[in-house]
Amino acid sequence: MTSRMDSSRLSSYSVSAVSTQNLALSDGRTLRVHDSADAYSQKDAFTVLGHRGSPQTGALLEPVLVAAAVRGIRLVSYGRPSYGGSTGCAGAPLPRPAPT
Repeated sequence: MTSRMDSSRLSSYSVSAVSTQNLALSDGRTLRVHDSADAYSQKDAFTVLGHRGSPQTGALLEPVLVAAAVRGIRLVSYGRPSYGGSTGCAGAPLPRPAPT
């Protein structure tokens, strides 16, 4: 596991350093994945798979990225179907916000 990073370097962390890739799924859809490995942690670091509910793009938010990077934690997240570059499920309705 990587060692903790010096907290004085917090201002140097940026979401733009997170890698984003599209995974081709067996049913032909695409899953957009965001990964902080190589940017601020190693691939063998303790890894947290993040999901913040639906709908969401899966993009790693800067405050969460910084908190994890300082602790040497790798973050991985993904875009829900039809959001943030992930393709939707054929015939599945899109989630709707709850009535207010």
